Amino acid sequence: MKTLLANLCLLLWQLLLPVAAAGAGDEIPPEFFNLSRARLQSTMDLHVNQTLFVRNASAAVFELKARHIESLIRQDPKLKDVLLQSQAAHVMMSQEPIDRERKPRPPPSPRPLTTVLGGPWQDVWTYGSYEPWHSALDIKTDRWNGELEFSIRSYPVTQLGVPPPRPNWQRVAAALAHGYRPPRDGRMTMYATPSISYSYGNSGFLQHTHTHAWIGLLADEHRPDGSSSRVIDNQITLWHMETDHQFVGSNANYGPMITLSANVKAENWYTVWFWISGGVDSDGGWAVSHATLSVGDTDVEIDLVPF
Repeated sequence: MKTLLANLCLLLWQLLLPVAAAGAGDEIPPEFFNLSRARLQSTMDLHVNQTLFVRNASAAVFELKARHIESLIRQDPKLKDVLLQSQAAHVMMSQEPIDRERKPRPPPSPRPLTTVLGGPWQDVWTYGSYEPWHSALDIKTDRWNGELEFSIRSYPVTQLGVPPPRPNWQRVAAALAHGYRPPRDGRMTMYATPSISYSYGNSGFLQHTHTHAWIGLLADEHRPDGSSSRVIDNQITLWHMETDHQFVGSNANYGPMITLSANVKAENWYTVWFWISGGVDSDGGWAVSHATLSVGDTDVEIDLVPF
């Protein structure tokens, strides 16, 4: 029975995809998704390389701060208990579940030359890069319901008299994609108003901590010969926190509207991505940084104004 149900779902998905994804009624060549995923990968790799460059340049500073903290603890052993209590509180808060209940909203009003891209999505992509020192990383995707989620944490492990571990950092991303081909030349405008739930925070004593996250739309343009001509990208920052000893949480609410506009040609294909990304950094030792983001209702509306 389960096998029959699974086959029926797969058949329905295959029948729906060309209608939901293609503005002109035909299906996007699969290799365009491969090219677009590679572009997303290179974008995140560049971001990680920049992070590593900054980290390596400040390694001596990290070592100096860690030794200074050890010296202070030797002078006042009570400081260690205070730091351990702060760590425990933030680790506990980082593990608290967030509210993922989505609030109902009315469907989009029909408009001429409007296409709605939503579940089931045609493609999915994830990215995770981190320093494997006492870190936790979890990424979830649901192409059927259009949901993305990540949870990243860096944990402290320093003990008095033990050389401090290296700094912790993590960068993650996840994306859902459809293929789109405009029915005619014109001005394309994309809209997305997802629901978001999140929690994030930092805790550190004389140490660097950082957490950030953003959501965005990206359209990769493909010419008929298969070449990629340009990428149109727009990202909205949800948070960027450098403050120590702070925690923020939110219920499931609708986030900011994301828009993306460009002139398009009917002969070209576009891989349209809804994606999210985030990162945490901490100096290791006594520092803690964490971030959890859950995003739903990721439907993308595309309006086309013909030339």
